[in-house]
Amino acid sequence: MPSSLMHTHVVILAAGKGTRMKSARSKVLHRVAGQPMIEHVLAAAGALSPRTTTVVVGHQAESLKSALAGQPGLTFVVQEPQLGTAHALLTTESTINKRLCLAIIGSSPGGASHPAWPRPASSPP
Repeated sequence: MPSSLMHTHVVILAAGKGTRMKSARSKVLHRVAGQPMIEHVLAAAGALSPRTTTVVVGHQAESLKSALAGQPGLTFVVQEPQLGTAHALLTTESTINKRLCLAIIGSSPGGASHPAWPRPASSPP
């Protein structure tokens, strides 16, 4: 693994309300391929062996923390109020402290390249 990746800190942005989903459930807890979206994101981030993983929570913060209680090594930062994506990342400033950071949107479970993501029959793996 390149030495630059060994010092990477991952931030997963999971504070949003998911208004367009029209659901009371936290957006990142909706299931995709049998798992909550955020579980796919955590698995993809874990493949980098990051130094730290910080999850920004806000809307339904306690239910999200509870759902992730079995995940070791997570740090939670609360974004209150939710003022957008850039603000969510700014809330991690004291935790990340200007180190190399990879920010991942919690509701994008690996995109089309993730092996668990459903594919149309005509799509190559």
